[in-house]
Amino acid sequence: MAKKISAARATKTAKGKRPAAPLPKAPPVSRASEENPASQGAAAATPKAPPIRANALFEEHPPIPSAFALTASAVRIIARYWQIFLGVAVAYAALNIVFIQGMHVASNITTLQKAASQVPGGFFGRLGDGVSLVATLIGSGGNSVAPTSGPYQLMMAVVASLALIWFLREAFAGHQFSFRDGFYKGMAPLMTFLLTGLVVLAHLLPLAAGAAIYSIVVANAIASGPFLQLVFMTLFLVLAAISLYLVSSSLFAMYIVTLPGMTPWAATRTARDLVAHRRFTIIRKLLFLPFLLLLVCIVVLLPFVLWIPVAAAWVFTVLAALLLVFAHSYLYTLYRALI
Repeated sequence: MAKKISAARATKTAKGKRPAAPLPKAPPVSRASEENPASQGAAAATPKAPPIRANALFEEHPPIPSAFALTASAVRIIARYWQIFLGVAVAYAALNIVFIQGMHVASNITTLQKAASQVPGGFFGRLGDGVSLVATLIGSGGNSVAPTSGPYQLMMAVVASLALIWFLREAFAGHQFSFRDGFYKGMAPLMTFLLTGLVVLAHLLPLAAGAAIYSIVVANAIASGPFLQLVFMTLFLVLAAISLYLVSSSLFAMYIVTLPGMTPWAATRTARDLVAHRRFTIIRKLLFLPFLLLLVCIVVLLPFVLWIPVAAAWVFTVLAALLLVFAHSYLYTLYRALI
């Protein structure tokens, strides 16, 4: 009798309480979802089997192309749709000149060039001075006349990045698109893109802390002996390595989060699984990009800094816009090689 009563109570409880629905899982990232983003949104709405983690498919992934092969692929995709990407670069450079930089950088580089021309030295001395002036120009390139223009500069970079990511996704898929489509349709994941950017900034905090500590130590001559200098340099390198390790996955989350139905947390988790067991290979590809960009800046800007300093700032503004396009093309090509 007691068993019947307990069974009846269990049945009544089961009827009165519905079973909890399973939490939705993040849709898997694949080449099909990249080439047809609409299917990614449908996959997020329709419950399916949980996605296979990237580290489980490590043996099935093709080898990652070399940095030179990635560079060639990035240049080819830009050359194929050069009107679109050149339009983005021109618009970004024009808005940057009008609203951000103004004409103060040109006057600064002219003053520095006059000072460098008075330094005695031959060809190699002039070449060294020119490289120093290029570094100064790059360092002051983000400065503006008004200190309150920082938010405008950030907004321009975010809008240009979202448009470029949308253009690159459509270009790799072989779709037809127009210039305005990138700025209309590509702005949809603005909030999730910004939130994922905060994750990337959080991963850069160890690098910022290491740089701040090392600069304070050097400026105040705290590390007087070689041993202390080695200790603080090692601390900086360790913190920089931690940031590089974290950013090597979260950087790709900036591209994953632009897919329909993707949240910042799901994009970060998917990016972490995407680089599993291949992180150090990917880090080498990522480190190649800033070295290449710096080399291009030196080769292009050095003649202007030495012989036409008035035009150096304007050339740098246009070059920075073109390099932004190339950087996104390189990173997106690397991202596509991982999926």
